[in-house]
Amino acid sequence: MERRIRLFETRWQPTIRQLATAQGRIADLAVSFPALLFALAHPRRGLDVRPALNTVLAGAPLADIAAALGVPMWLRRLQPSMFRAPLPALPDGPLLRHRIVNHLPRRAKSAAQWLETVAEAARWGEPDFVVWCAREAPTGAKPGEHDISYLALWHFFSQRPETQAGGCVDRRWGEAIGWDAAVTAARSFRMTVMTKVLLGDIPIADPWLQPATVGDFKFLPLLSAAAIIEEASVMDNCVRGLAGSVAWNRYRVWSVHRNGERLATIGFGTTSLHPFVFIDQVKAKSNRRPDPEVLAAVHGWFEGLQQIRRDTWGKRSPEVNAERPKVWRALWRPYWLERRRLPTWLPLSPNERPFGF
Repeated sequence: MERRIRLFETRWQPTIRQLATAQGRIADLAVSFPALLFALAHPRRGLDVRPALNTVLAGAPLADIAAALGVPMWLRRLQPSMFRAPLPALPDGPLLRHRIVNHLPRRAKSAAQWLETVAEAARWGEPDFVVWCAREAPTGAKPGEHDISYLALWHFFSQRPETQAGGCVDRRWGEAIGWDAAVTAARSFRMTVMTKVLLGDIPIADPWLQPATVGDFKFLPLLSAAAIIEEASVMDNCVRGLAGSVAWNRYRVWSVHRNGERLATIGFGTTSLHPFVFIDQVKAKSNRRPDPEVLAAVHGWFEGLQQIRRDTWGKRSPEVNAERPKVWRALWRPYWLERRRLPTWLPLSPNERPFGF
């Protein structure tokens, strides 16, 4: 028994040794199920181990002891050296027992982070997402704040394209997708949702300028969340990130077309000190510099207009403002109902910067 106890990290050994020497059946766990012995000696905060200890002393099967302690049976394969911190609340079930064992950590120094990742994935996601996280989550660096929860949200709606939020997913989850690609897809999903929430379902009333055709070029305002989202998708640019400025009447987004093809996206701005509309940026696909003839057409058209003043900087439409909570709740209602909780990172009403964008 002592040889097995010494396989645990040194700082945990005294309590484990004290518990194991108190009763032979407890000591047997050092060989048969090290995770159970570790969890009995060093439970996570708030966990009462007395019912589980009574189960051990009564000679119950390992499965009953594990159930009483909330330790999944698939942890039985982990060696004592893998336990570097009290075990978090971990998921269990037939699917996980069958599949997650193929992705158990191989190095002790990454085991605690791996277990925390699996616990967080189970807290916010579905079983197939948990298994995917067990396989794909990086072990060299801790995931960023809310990385797992945001990925779980994207995964959830990837499987539900019929929902409003599901319609915002442009790249859907699949078992073969890698971690970095998933993080990028989840971020894109949140950007699209953010655009819908910030602008609501009410079209923008004031485009600042009038649509125009100059030669072969058409200049068209993007007056809704759907129009801005479509522009971002076709042009592969970051225009969705301007939704907040559009909502606060600091910005307008236009599109340049020729023969039905989108050539460039124009951003018009104002400032609190300069209420006259100016060209802030003109971008071709993938945020590249447009062709000279496109730039010449844009500037030639704009410079031919009379100076345009807008004193609405920083004043959001009351109608859009009232619409935001309705749009937000309609998007997330399926997830809240399925998970039966309101996460702090996905509250009932949106803040001024949904998801921190």
